[in-house]
Amino acid sequence: VMEDKLSDYFFTKIYSADSTERKRTEKAIDYVSNNMQDVHVPQMMKLISDKRFAGLKTDDKTELIRTLGFRKNENMLPYLEKLYVQYTDSQQLQFTILEAVARQKTVKSSKMFLNLLRSDLPVSSEEFLIRNAFRPFFDSLELAQELFPAIITYTRFDEYKSIIYELMANMLEKGKLRGKDYSKQSEAILEDAGYALKLYLSGIDRGSRYNSNSNPFTRSDYSRNVKKEFEPETVLNNDQEKLLSYIKLLTPFAKNKR
Repeated sequence: VMEDKLSDYFFTKIYSADSTERKRTEKAIDYVSNNMQDVHVPQMMKLISDKRFAGLKTDDKTELIRTLGFRKNENMLPYLEKLYVQYTDSQQLQFTILEAVARQKTVKSSKMFLNLLRSDLPVSSEEFLIRNAFRPFFDSLELAQELFPAIITYTRFDEYKSIIYELMANMLEKGKLRGKDYSKQSEAILEDAGYALKLYLSGIDRGSRYNSNSNPFTRSDYSRNVKKEFEPETVLNNDQEKLLSYIKLLTPFAKNKR
């Protein structure tokens, strides 16, 4: 039985004194990630709370916490909240805990996500960590509504700005957000958009238009060649996608001459 395999061969051996057995168990973490069930949650919580957890590789710790986030348990949110406070010295683990909270996909978890940001805002130059934390909200735009308008506060930080604006643009497009919901921030968004546009144009002036990685036409031509529908989001590079988010967000204010 799958449940017995994890209980007998993973949770009881991950901290084994036998280094060979312990290494074999660590190699099974990917298997655990793909096969863990709700019934294993108490064992996983116990494993992560163990002081020996600190001795695992950071990537392994990250994977185990992320795996926990995909499961359901009535004690999950209180546990993750305590874990977040415990790891104020690790930005990577804090972002992973935020992702686990978001993956619970409840109104309560959305509110906790905000509260954790307020209590201790993690920062990283690794954009993917922030994107991973917010990713679950792109699949649950109704729950993303619980973040607004408070989450807009964090657009003042460059590390958070693009992902929050991207989420807002998606919500606006799907009817989960309206222009009037963020009208007070429209001038700030316009200023950010103008700044992003100037940065993009300065890149073109330096010759980046000849770089295939930043030239959308190469990929759009390919799309036409294989007879795929032309969709801007599928052919724009990262900088262009950011500009597209600004365009979407500013569309409700098109009558504003600025």
